[in-house]
This record gives sequence, structure tokens and C-alpha cells, in this order.
Amino acid sequence: MKKTNIGNILSDYEQETLSEIVRKIKTGFIWIKKCTFIIILLFFNLTCYANDAINYQAVIRNTNGAPVANMLISVQITLLNDLVNENVVYQETHQVTTNDLGMINLKIGMGTATAGVFDQINWGASTFYVRTAVDLTGGTNFEVIGTSQLLSVPYALYAKKAKELDIANLTDTQISDLVSKLNLADKATVVDSKITNTDYTPVAETKDVIVYQAKSIFNIEAVLGKIVVKKSGGTQFQVGTDGVNGSFGPVITLNSSTFPNLLPNSSISNIILLPWDRNSSLPIPSRGWRCCVITTKGQIYHNFPNRAPSSGKPDGDALDGDIYKWDESVIWDLPNRRLPSKNSNDFPYTLNPCLPNSCYNLYPAVKQDNGYGNGGFDIKTTHLIEGESVSFPRFYMPKRNLDSSPIAYMSGFETSDKIQIIGIYNSNTTPENASRICVFITTDGGRQWFNKYEFANNNTLSLGNILNSKNLRGEYTGNSFSAMKRNFIYPSSFNKEPSELFSYSNEIKIQSISKSDTLIVTTVIPHNLNSGDIIVIKKNDNSPSVFDFLVNDNINTKNGGNGKLWKILVKNPYQFALTEYIFNPNTNLVARHIHGINKLKDGFIISTGEEYPQSWFIYLQIIGTDVWTIVNAWDNMNFIRLNSSEKGIQRSIGTFMIDDEFQTLVYGSDTSFTPDSSFTIEGRSIKIYRGSNGIFKGNLADIDDFSKFTCIYETSQSAYFFKNINDIWIFTGQQGELAISIDKGVSWREFLIPFTDINKTSQKFYKGIDELGRIYLDQLIIYRK
Repeated sequence: MKKTNIGNILSDYEQETLSEIVRKIKTGFIWIKKCTFIIILLFFNLTCYANDAINYQAVIRNTNGAPVANMLISVQITLLNDLVNENVVYQETHQVTTNDLGMINLKIGMGTATAGVFDQINWGASTFYVRTAVDLTGGTNFEVIGTSQLLSVPYALYAKKAKELDIANLTDTQISDLVSKLNLADKATVVDSKITNTDYTPVAETKDVIVYQAKSIFNIEAVLGKIVVKKSGGTQFQVGTDGVNGSFGPVITLNSSTFPNLLPNSSISNIILLPWDRNSSLPIPSRGWRCCVITTKGQIYHNFPNRAPSSGKPDGDALDGDIYKWDESVIWDLPNRRLPSKNSNDFPYTLNPCLPNSCYNLYPAVKQDNGYGNGGFDIKTTHLIEGESVSFPRFYMPKRNLDSSPIAYMSGFETSDKIQIIGIYNSNTTPENASRICVFITTDGGRQWFNKYEFANNNTLSLGNILNSKNLRGEYTGNSFSAMKRNFIYPSSFNKEPSELFSYSNEIKIQSISKSDTLIVTTVIPHNLNSGDIIVIKKNDNSPSVFDFLVNDNINTKNGGNGKLWKILVKNPYQFALTEYIFNPNTNLVARHIHGINKLKDGFIISTGEEYPQSWFIYLQIIGTDVWTIVNAWDNMNFIRLNSSEKGIQRSIGTFMIDDEFQTLVYGSDTSFTPDSSFTIEGRSIKIYRGSNGIFKGNLADIDDFSKFTCIYETSQSAYFFKNINDIWIFTGQQGELAISIDKGVSWREFLIPFTDINKTSQKFYKGIDELGRIYLDQLIIYRK
């Protein structure tokens, strides 16, 4: 039998660390047998270079904690295998210059050796520790600044000292010795992650990642552990409780007999699965779930309906078959918003008799019990928050169709143990697809959703309903009202924290207001306005008028007054029509829609589009590690704007933050060009603009300076989706590009999903993760081997 040197067997696996080996053995990717056991030695890496050195990086700080920047210093590296007895295996010195951040980069093994021989270290013999000492003057008077365990060793260094072994004839003693040193069991438990569901077929595979693609557009719609929902048509789906490879229950059809109060011509927009426990007082769900069906008309339904409450059982007792029983969910609005009414101006209503009749209908209807004994929902709900009673009105939906549904989303869906969150994505480019831009949160499995944060909008044709005044009784008195244009004061590089949020143009007196199918305002002088401008109407006298519902006399530079703002459609230099301004009247942060929401260990980052001033990064902190803290959807929550500048990073499809020294931001770009992405040639007047498609990385402190962010993966397509899910970074492009990183962006696995049509190849929706850690997108299942 030929003897083989271990260091020459598997050079393909230089990127693998020992922790990867352990995981793969436990999941069955590596089988421990005599003939292949030696392979384990080669799955080993700590950024090793061809010259057998270890890349080492550190930040040097002075006694005040400030980085020591741009200074030539001496560094002493000591490798020990016994901290108690201070046994030095190897020691060397370097002279390096710190960068602007105090960072040094050096290669252990390439310094000036002062003790031991680096090439003769037996890396498999014991645990190793790295001790760092520095002399800030560049001399040899070293002061120790830290000691840490070397948790993994480059395979090239390990293999270099490995003995020649007869692989086929390893003795039990040799195997036991290797198992002991690597802290492994001598047998592995194999977990079968293969997808046997015949609706899917494998389309891509590397040594560590497999990708499956659905064979049709109707496939897995939602996943939560072993709970799986399969969509089998525009109005049909099935629920399974034994994983993607298991069986599914009966077909459920979206119709008014199964889904009470269902609006005509509704179909399924999305289905999501949320953690929830009936009658639980625990801070996080432990075993239960709910399924929520979101329709194209903006209704939400949930199964396992609440039943008649009793002592200690606010959700009531479950009955057999509740998995297939559906009740309508409710959405609550921000406390300062109002519902339009034809005849009332008292909370939670605001008077506006000029809207289509459908605007006054509520779904679900007030206190409508759908036969479950829970009493339905009132017109408002009140909760005690930080000692104050706060009321939330029903959420107002100006229009109910697929293009303007306020519950439509793209990659703006995330779920955690504490809360579940949706960020709204609609085109918002025409009156037909205009919708409010909100962040909704639930903590009861989707039975009640709360609008927790809402953006403003400055798109020209993002218009609400046109006012119809033909049925008003009474006439307008000439010149009794005036109109003012409202302007946003955005955060910028010149003023990151503007104290004034809005400004207003000069008042223009209104000569007449029509009573017609389209309410037309005529001004005394040319108004100089454009379609899509936002205006405020003020009274010039105290005389009551049938048109007083248009007035907002409390408007100011810091908020929206009574909330009455209007967008206009210009008819001629003296006339314009009034339409609803349906967006948040109290903020200067405008957006077209929410691109994505990414989960962090302690909250979420919300990313909006498009470019500045519509591109914002909002951080919502939810302390997930404090498992005993109960979070309710109605609680006060702190939404923090991170960026401010027109020169900063923009148009992210997904953003997450790494909890390291610099709070590193990583984001996927959804734009072709970004400010300051141009380059010049000396002596020439031309400018070259480089595309900013890709995944970028930088420090939180530099969020307002795009030039300080580095592209860590150049994409060929603009992004549709970018998330970090269980330490797997997934990017999808708009026409089938797929990139996956399992080492925090150091390397990428690149795929082009077979092209059939835009809906099949563009992965925009996160469907969930199952009990084996497999990740589900629109038509894809992705998992590590």
C-alpha cells in the first residue's frame, strides 16, 4: 500500500476550519471511517498563505482607549502552549505602521524570530495561545496588551507537520489519538437534509451548499420549522405539519364561506407563518404557531381563532379542527392618525365627506364576531403604556387592490422570538398604486397588527382619492381660505438634525371651491404649483363653512397639525384638483417604499428606496437576549434614523450590522450609480462613473460617506434580496443571479438560476426556515451540507 503525506491530499479545502469539520461530521457531510478519517486533518484554516504564515490583525490603542494612528511601532508575537507555566513555543518581532484607525496587519511566521522555529511547531500536539506585546516607540521595551487562544490552525501548517501514514491501515490507537486531539466522537450522527419533495429539483451544488428550485410557480409559500404551507393556486393552499418532505392536509380555498367577510375577487397575495402560543404568559412562544393569509384586497386572516375568553384564558379554549378555521385580523393605526367619516370629527374620526363610499367601510366590521365567541374588534383599542392610556384607531386603507395594498411587501418580512414585522413595498408611482408606507408589528401570531412607523412621500403621482364635492350642502365664501405649499426639510450633510422639519410658501387666497365630481380650487392669483405638490389650507376668518373639513389651522414647521394635508393635480395656472395626502403628515422622512428589513441579534434595520432623499436606514432595537422581557406590539418602540447625507450609502435592498468594534454595516445595493462614484483622469475633463451594483461593507460611523465603503462582492445585477440568515449571506439579483457566502463575505458561491421567466428567477420573498436550517425563498431552497 502506498504511503501518502497528509499535507498533499486535499488542497481544495484550504478555507475550512476545524469548527466546520466538527459541524460537517455531526451533520453527516463527513463520514468517519478508517480509510477516510485522515481527511479531517486537512479541513483546517486560519487565513494561511502559501508561505505558511498566519494573517494577524489587531487595533492598537493608548491608555486612554484612543486608536494609535499612523505610527511606526514594534510588535512582539509569542506563541505559548501552556499559560500556567508560560511555556513559549515560538516568539518573533515585527515593525509595522498603524493605519488611520490604529489597525495593524502582519503575518505570524514572517517576523524576526527570537525564540523557537516556526516551521517546526507541532500544531496538533496541544492548545496554542497568542500573546501580543507592543512598544509604541518602535523599540524593544515591549508591554503585553493581550493573550487569546488560537481557536483554529491553518491546515497547511498542521499538515506540514503531519506524519506519513498508511491511510488504509490506520490502527485503532491512531484513530483514537486523532479523535481525542480533535475532540470528536468516533462515530457521527448523520442528518439527512436531502429534499425529496417532487415539486423541487436540485439546480446548483458546491462542496458546502445545495440549491433546489421549484418546478412551477406554485410551491412552498411559508415555512416555520416543520410547519409548511404549499400554495397550489391563486386561491388555494395546503398546510403540512411534518416538514417539506412530509404530507399535506386538505386543499383550503380562499372563499367567503371559509374566510368570513372576504371581499369579492380576492386572491392570495402572501402567506406567512408566525410563532404563537394560545393563552401563554411567557415572553416568547415555545411551540405554537399561526398561519396568516394576506389577500390582494388588503385583508389578513389567521387560523386557530380566538374563542370566548375565560379566567386565565384570554384566547379561549381551542377546538378540534381550529387549524382549518379562519378569522379576520385587525390593523391598528398610529395614535395620532384618524379614520375618515362622512359626519363626525371626533376621535377616532376626521371629517371628510368627499371620498368614495368604500373608504368608510371597515374590515373587519366593528365588533363583528364571526361565530367564535371572541366579540370581534372595536373601532379603537386602548392600552396602558408607561403609565399613560393610549388609544389606537383602526388603520385607514384609501384603496384596496393588489397594487395599492398596504400589506404588500418584498424582502421586508422578518420574524423573531419577540416580534414579527412587515415593511410595505408598493410602486407608489401612479394614483392607482399609491399606498401608505408603514412598518407593521404583531406579537399575537398575526391576529392584531399595529402600524408602528410610517414614512412621508414626495412622489409626484402618489395620490390618494380625488375629492368629490358634488353632494355638499352650502357654498364657499370667496377669499375666506388660503393655500400654502408645504416643503420638506430633509436631513443632509449640512444639517443632520434639522430642528424644523417643514417650510411653507406664501399664502395664496382661494377665490372659489367647486361642488362637482372633482373638487376644483381656483386661486386669486397664479398659484405657481405643480401636480403632486403638497398644500395646506387655512382659514382667513371665523365664519363657519361647509368646506371647513379642508382646513388645518394648527399646521407648523414641526408636525402636521390636525393631519389635513392635500396633494394637487394642476388644471391650469389658476386651478387645481384636491386629492388625499395619505402618508404620514408628521415626518420629514420621505420614501417610495420599504425595500427590506433585516434581523439583527438585538433588533432590525429597515432599508427604504429609492435614492436620497428617499433612502433611509432605520434601526429598531428589540433586546432579544433578554428572554424574560415581554414585548407587546402596542409598546413604545425606538426607531432610530442612522443616515443623514446625500453623499452616504443609498438604496439598500437589505442591510445588517455586525456587533464588532466598528459596528460594521453590510448592505446590498439596488442602484447602478451612487454619489461620489465618479473618477477622473489627470489632465482630462472627463468623468468615469463606476456602477455601484454589489454588496458593500463599511463602518457605521461612515454611513454618510459612500466613498469609505468597500465592495466585497461585485454583482452583475441590481439586488432584489439580501439577508443574513443563520450566518448564511444570501444575495439575489433581478434576473436570476444568486450569490451565497458562508464565511461572512470572505468568499462567495455564485450561481445563475435557470431562466424561465422573471417571476421564476427573481427571488424577492423570504418564506422562512425549517427544522434543519434550510432556507426558503420564492422558488428556492438553500442549505449548507
